[in-house]
Amino acid sequence: MNNKKINFLKKYKFFLIILFSVIIFLIFIFFSNPDNIYFFPVCWFYKLTHYYCPFCGSTRAIYHLLHLDILKSIKSNILLYIIAVYFSFKFIINNFSKNKNNIFDIKPLTLIIFMILLIAYWIIRNLPYYPFNLLIPE
Repeated sequence: MNNKKINFLKKYKFFLIILFSVIIFLIFIFFSNPDNIYFFPVCWFYKLTHYYCPFCGSTRAIYHLLHLDILKSIKSNILLYIIAVYFSFKFIINNFSKNKNNIFDIKPLTLIIFMILLIAYWIIRNLPYYPFNLLIPE
């Protein structure tokens, strides 16, 4: 191998390992319906309190997205899409800007806003009133 390939592998080794792991995970979820297979972990917060955490329904949302059932995926957990859109924009802006930053380099104000939205979503999705009860995962 030439020197450029070795440097590329060294530089992106962690990224490639994560990418490979995510691909394996997505293949596993594609062939395993979370509603029928009890291999997937249960939400301990829901099991103890009977309230939905912000990430309840994420595995089902990914499963439905992989099967191109977008509406069911959004119904399972819309927060997944909000996070994906944020990081997609951050990735695009980072690639087209002159100032190259790490995609996960998040400013403190952004983190505070995200935490406030996360807590608000957590509370709102557990309200038993319409339209908030639409956020309960299927």
